[in-house]
Amino acid sequence: IEFISFLDKPENTVMGNDGYLHYSSLSDREMASYSHTNLLTNDELKHAAYVWKNRKQLLNDKNISCFMAVWPNKTTIYHETVPLRMRMQKVDTISKLDQIIQFLEVKESPVKIIDVRDELTSKKTEEELYLKHDTHWNELGAFYAYQKLMISINEIPLSLSDFEIYWSETSKGDLKGMMGLCNSTNIHEIVPTLTFKNSKGKVTRIDHETESRFIMKNDNKALKGRILIFRDSFTSALMPYISLHFKECHVIWSGYNQDIVDRLKPDIVLV
Repeated sequence: IEFISFLDKPENTVMGNDGYLHYSSLSDREMASYSHTNLLTNDELKHAAYVWKNRKQLLNDKNISCFMAVWPNKTTIYHETVPLRMRMQKVDTISKLDQIIQFLEVKESPVKIIDVRDELTSKKTEEELYLKHDTHWNELGAFYAYQKLMISINEIPLSLSDFEIYWSETSKGDLKGMMGLCNSTNIHEIVPTLTFKNSKGKVTRIDHETESRFIMKNDNKALKGRILIFRDSFTSALMPYISLHFKECHVIWSGYNQDIVDRLKPDIVLV
């Protein structure tokens, strides 16, 4: 659990269908995203598209590739498990992500959003992709998002057959923590763990002493390149896969920061 402030806030969690817990805080962005009440005005869309286009051009001029991705919340992929009290608050309109994607397409913007919703929706009928008692995806959900991400940034992704999949029981979950059930072993679920079969290099993680950032270095001599990722909490489960493709992964919990880009001079920036 990366946000300790989540603990013991039962009013922010609701029980959904099939044993799923959902985050329902009215003061946070996730509920606004789910209910479609966070749409942008036309001026806000124009400004965002302008900023993203200029950023992409600036980085391209420096021979740096720039990509933007959106990782879907559990309520987006497992909408059928959302309880009625949340569904009743949903406004009958498009989502903010669809609004942005449509605007960029109409304006023929060079900026493209990496969107993994279709891939995850198609796979959820075969496997469990999100944690029932947590706000995040599990390692399988992250893996399928990683595959789409790699294709989108012109890298060849690994296949599921490159990994051993182990299943184990866990009673952890940040939503359980919010409900004050951290120590309860009566509520549990079976989760997958993916282990790469043929690693040719050792990946070392180096955490910053004071800031929310870390570096993952892969000593595989065949690898090259440096990627800089401005992350959110969903990125944690992606990093074991992404780190198999680059010599260095610099991962920073923040929004886009040009000063950091200029200092690190990466080959790829992912926001």
